[in-house]
Amino acid sequence: MRRIFYISFIITLSSIILSCGGGSKESSSIRTESYIGPGSTWTVDLSSNDQFSITYRENPQADVELSFSGNYQKLPSGFVAMTVTGSSDSGTVAGSMAFGLEVPGVMFLLQPVGGDGLVPMVSAGNCPNEDYVANWLAINLEDGADLTSIDVDLFGQLGFNTATGVASLTSSYNSAGTRRGSASSFRSGSCQDGILVIDDPVDSDNGDVLYLTDGGGSIIQTNIADDAASLFYFSLPVKSAGTLSGFQGEYVGLALNNGDPDGSQINAVNVSCSNAGVCQLKEVNPLTGVLSSDSATLTLSTPNSPTNGFIAAVMNIDTDNGNFYCMVDRDAAESGTKILMCTGQVPTDNSEYINLMLVSKN
Repeated sequence: MRRIFYISFIITLSSIILSCGGGSKESSSIRTESYIGPGSTWTVDLSSNDQFSITYRENPQADVELSFSGNYQKLPSGFVAMTVTGSSDSGTVAGSMAFGLEVPGVMFLLQPVGGDGLVPMVSAGNCPNEDYVANWLAINLEDGADLTSIDVDLFGQLGFNTATGVASLTSSYNSAGTRRGSASSFRSGSCQDGILVIDDPVDSDNGDVLYLTDGGGSIIQTNIADDAASLFYFSLPVKSAGTLSGFQGEYVGLALNNGDPDGSQINAVNVSCSNAGVCQLKEVNPLTGVLSSDSATLTLSTPNSPTNGFIAAVMNIDTDNGNFYCMVDRDAAESGTKILMCTGQVPTDNSEYINLMLVSKN
């Protein structure tokens, strides 16, 4: 995985998506949530005294190469302003500001400078203590992936066997919502501090890394030494999607447009969903909360389709449309927070894909 030398825009989704605990540390009255994720390996600590720290390693076993620290505050827009006060990287100036999205819990998303996507994270320090089945969603596909092809896997279900240390993609679906093929398994590995490293028997520098937690949450990165072939899967516990009316409300989040020709791939968004599941998406300035006049529409259609815990949907921009599927949680960790993590076709070019990561604005 290529090195990324400094950060200019940090996206956090420290959400109660998975389950509380494991990644929390307490010192006196200061509580710290710790997160870890791929790209190559990032760790993030968020403390209750409004301080953050970030470290970067080339791989899970390597020494720290970069570190950043600073403070953060929540903005009326629902995002978090993060100000860097110290860095081991000479290219990062003290006072640089980044923006994030935080909901108290155990999830974190990071977008480094020089990267072409988000680095998702889960709570650090947990390995599963029992077998589980979870839903998964692709948040990074192989270079050149064409979503009009029936051979591109976008989402499905996975299982993890604690006795064998093997994770398996038990089902997968394409952009038409069609189930594809039979189950596929990763090789076995040993889990330590929530990280399962699987070496490639042919290429010692390559392999897969699984970042695991109790409760069905995980991030899987394949082919860690090959950017063009590296895939990212993100998983949540399987829960019924319920009814469309259950998703009514306002959301904030991120849109990752992998087909944007001008390179502006990641945008902060504000989303308003009606009782019928019709959601209006607009770009938002995280600092000011000002909304763009342009919009797109995401229409949620069929709960628990094509499998439990997903909602089939369509995104429209003017007269163009694309198929979408959202992995959902109407009540994350019994907090009342609603989660929609979606993937689908760019309406203006169905061969390209967009990811949406949305959290209800409580």
